[in-house]
Amino acid sequence: MMRLHERTSSEPHTRAAGTPGCALKRVMRTIVGHPQWCLCLLLAWGALAIEPRHTTAWKIYETVIGGSAYIGLNNGNTVQLNTNTKLRTPVVAPIRTVTVDRGEAFFHVGSRTLRVLVQHIAIGGTNASFSVRDYGNGNVDVVSLDGSVHIYPMRSTHESGGLSAQPVDQIVSAGQFARVRPDKVSLYKLESSSIQRKLMWRSGMLELVNVKLEDAAAEFNRYNVTRLTVDDPVLACRRIGGRFSVSDLAGFVATVSRILEARAQTSQTSSGAVIHLKRTAGQATETVPPCARKIPSAD
Repeated sequence: MMRLHERTSSEPHTRAAGTPGCALKRVMRTIVGHPQWCLCLLLAWGALAIEPRHTTAWKIYETVIGGSAYIGLNNGNTVQLNTNTKLRTPVVAPIRTVTVDRGEAFFHVGSRTLRVLVQHIAIGGTNASFSVRDYGNGNVDVVSLDGSVHIYPMRSTHESGGLSAQPVDQIVSAGQFARVRPDKVSLYKLESSSIQRKLMWRSGMLELVNVKLEDAAAEFNRYNVTRLTVDDPVLACRRIGGRFSVSDLAGFVATVSRILEARAQTSQTSSGAVIHLKRTAGQATETVPPCARKIPSAD
């Protein structure tokens, strides 16, 4: 589904002004002997010294909720954007660095190295295919499909908005998954089926394997304007599996209603429709405690 917003933006930078020209020298000779004029000149020169003189132009790509897009970079590398993703590239070629401001993207990098900036880290790769998902708040996932990528801290405070205190330095080889969190980096070796499952969004699909209903709902909410919420804590911890189109929210709700004997009710809010999943009346008396929240596994 190709729903992509593309625009160009400029980001100003400041630099010191150059040496005075001949005209300024003539003014200097004119005001010699007039201290009050000298003070005015110094103040004006100070303002000129910090005047913005050049900008960095960015090409910005954004997908809407439920959208996906392929982008060919002018260095031969390619990137696929997932739902609700924002990516920036320099307008001036060659493109050696891109920035992921939010969302998820899959990169196919050839012989020309590409550096991907996201939050406080950089991911560099050559002859590699990998995905990057930005969760915000210092949380980033990296999946390497082919080749190896290097995760390391950003060196520039301008690019990262501040250097991270976390010493990130990790090689992620093909078939590995790196979970970068504010306090640590965890590396996992995944089976081929697990890798493919994590990247199935590239084909517009979600495959769920023994997933808690609340987590499945969160995944569907990434791709749909209509929100899905599980109001019952017991129902939220029930497990479900299956393969679904990311846009087939109605089909997923019908499957949950049939397998877990849940009932769905739709309400309208100022931000759109919300589907509420609840237990049926016969299940409402169950006293099974809600499942404890755990850090999700690598799979």
